[in-house]
Amino acid sequence: MKWSRWNPFLPFGREKADVVRILEGILAGSLDCREWGNFVDIPMKGTPDLEEIRKACQALEAEESMDNDGRILHTERARAELQRLLDGLRKNA
Repeated sequence: MKWSRWNPFLPFGREKADVVRILEGILAGSLDCREWGNFVDIPMKGTPDLEEIRKACQALEAEESMDNDGRILHTERARAELQRLLDGLRKNA
């Protein structure tokens, strides 16, 4: 597995741009399971709109799998939902 981009000492940001980056990465297939796990598993207190997006992503867990390189993959239905969430974030930027 390749974990070179993951840094456990660099906390995940809690701004809209950080969530956009995470969603773009997951849709591009460039995010590994640790990055995605940090996003979906850690509540985003103080940012209710971003917390709702995090929860929506967390709800897609049943439709995800991991490849041999540790990247998270989603079903087509889940990818469509992730794209919808990303489009909504970009629209409200």
